[in-house]
Amino acid sequence: MIKKNILITGSSRGIGLELVKHYIKNDYNVIGISSGHSKYKHKKYEHFSLDLSKPQNIENFFLNFKSRFGHINHLINNAGIASSSSLLTISYESIQNVFSVNTISAIENIKFFSRHMIKEKYGRIVNITTTATEMNTQGQSAYIASKKALEFFSVGACSELSEYGITINNVSVSFFESDLNKKIQSKQKNTIKTKQKIKRICKAEDITNAVDFLLSEKSSFITGQTIKLAGF
Repeated sequence: MIKKNILITGSSRGIGLELVKHYIKNDYNVIGISSGHSKYKHKKYEHFSLDLSKPQNIENFFLNFKSRFGHINHLINNAGIASSSSLLTISYESIQNVFSVNTISAIENIKFFSRHMIKEKYGRIVNITTTATEMNTQGQSAYIASKKALEFFSVGACSELSEYGITINNVSVSFFESDLNKKIQSKQKNTIKTKQKIKRICKAEDITNAVDFLLSEKSSFITGQTIKLAGF
């Protein structure tokens, strides 16, 4: 039986917090990272406030991780920020920040924590991405590009990690009620549902079910793939 330590980024709210609660219920030792503090408390959960836009913070966190928690076997890159700006008005700083958090921090996490997994000859990595491309969501070009870049990175990275028993996959999520997309208006929400074959909003259990599947020891022959939770 693999020791169940799991690291979840973007863990203080939204999808990340739902994932934290779910894996605590499933007897994981959960370590969470987000830019802010977490109000959620549990004996099997430790939270760290970390600015993921700065790569040095991630490296420092990794260097101190093993002495405190030992090896990590499961990593969920969930952290994400959006910039609801028009393509014509979005600033360079906003674009840089979106990619730093959504793409580069995830790649840095994979780079560092896969070293633990390589030593253990086992690991499961899941990235939470978005179906916004298919939805033609306006004002989200940078966000969409940053998450899609992570999907393409996973396709390349899986060939380097597979020989060590490590899989890396993505769960691409449709609209989910969270702080990240609270600015989306009701009209846009209805438009999203109209484009779906399953006419409802994505639920937390839809996400945890897909992530459970990819984290399973039995899912050893699936890597570099993206599961779309879009009701298409």
